[in-house]
Amino acid sequence: MYMADNDYQDDFENIQAGLVWGPGGVRTNVAFFFGPASNVNIYDRLQCDNNSSCIIEVGGSGLYTLPEVVDRGAYVYPMIIDEGQATIIFPFFDFEASNDVFVSALTVSNSWGAGVLIDGGFFVSPDPSGTMLTIDGGPPIVAQSVDFAGTAEYIVDVLSPPISPLVLEYDNFNGIPVVNPADAQYINVVN
Repeated sequence: MYMADNDYQDDFENIQAGLVWGPGGVRTNVAFFFGPASNVNIYDRLQCDNNSSCIIEVGGSGLYTLPEVVDRGAYVYPMIIDEGQATIIFPFFDFEASNDVFVSALTVSNSWGAGVLIDGGFFVSPDPSGTMLTIDGGPPIVAQSVDFAGTAEYIVDVLSPPISPLVLEYDNFNGIPVVNPADAQYINVVN
């Protein structure tokens, strides 16, 4: 699904994106792409299965409720918010097989305005490389009451400093290191 510029105040519900297999089957690498000015939309229960990226938002804003990413090895960047802002309520990221090129479950790059809020949810990765959250400048990510599990290298990777520290509030880290010690000044953990 692709939304062009200036698609806004729309409501999408119960959409599942997967791969087409068999004769003439086509691999879909990005399931949902929301372009610039796709603002103030509600995305309710978007589900992806075996896509390299499930949701990419570039320059827009949205409310994502119950997004679900299930994958058995094709994932690289499951969700990207680039120069946008989002509220993500109870995401479910379930990576069921290892992938050597996995980078981050949620990547936020140079967001504007309010940044990204994650409220609840579940992130699990069987990969010892990669992270659950990646920030590349802009406003911080705020994650509250999120259950992080698996064997990721870190919960957060800081590519370039946000304008204020990320807030991880009442989250369950399950023994995964929160951040590379060199980037600890960009994270506030509240428990």
